Amino acid sequence: ASDYVREVCKNEPYASKLLPCSIGGIEGGIYNTKATPRTFFGLNNKTFKFLMVSANQPRKNTLNLIKWFTETFKKKDDVALIIKDGDYGQQSETVGFIKLMKKKRNCPKIVYVFKSLSSPDLASLYRFVAINGAYIHPHRAEALGLPILEAIACGCRVGTTNWGGPRYTTQGIKTVTLFNYKLSKSYFHNHVKEPFYTKGEFPQWAEPDEDEVKLFMKNVWKQKYDKDEAETSSKEILLKYDYKNVAIKIKQVLKDVHRKQN
Repeated sequence: ASDYVREVCKNEPYASKLLPCSIGGIEGGIYNTKATPRTFFGLNNKTFKFLMVSANQPRKNTLNLIKWFTETFKKKDDVALIIKDGDYGQQSETVGFIKLMKKKRNCPKIVYVFKSLSSPDLASLYRFVAINGAYIHPHRAEALGLPILEAIACGCRVGTTNWGGPRYTTQGIKTVTLFNYKLSKSYFHNHVKEPFYTKGEFPQWAEPDEDEVKLFMKNVWKQKYDKDEAETSSKEILLKYDYKNVAIKIKQVLKDVHRKQN
């Protein structure tokens, strides 16, 4: 889904045969800075909003994001965290954890939404957040990181982990802050009911730096939104990942393969 696969395979005998192209992309006609912002979930334009769109599971690092948000801001701060969950989400665990954090801390509003949104509605949500907010995604591992690209295309400032796909897909985008990390054993991939790996063997994933995530939240909350910079980032990401442009690249790769075969 990104150059990450080519990078980790660079010393393999077949590396020179890997095709420099991904079929991953976004609908540029929907996800862009012209999408109409609308208010969502009872929040207003004045409230600064952090948004994460994902399926809530350990790889996405949702529970840590909730914890770090409640440790960074107080109830008096006009700021909110929106977590838009997907079909794979561990809903009950997330709801329980939010209740626990609210009980333990005097924290700002957390909006947890477990519902499907159409692509135009999702684009409107990104635009709502972009104008006074930021997209945040302190994942432990991602392939393409589709919501991250959609958010950039819609003009959002973004904070995400400098690992996996986003390390390559967001490279050079000024409105993106990449968090450092440490690799650790993944406790998720050897679930007792899903023993994918030999006993005692674990794949690794990235644990984003907690202090850097919190610093991003503090800094972006204080910063003024730069519309021109957001427009530039949107154009840059769409140039790389608008499906129309991806299709052109794939077509050229297929032409090259056909030419070499003949």
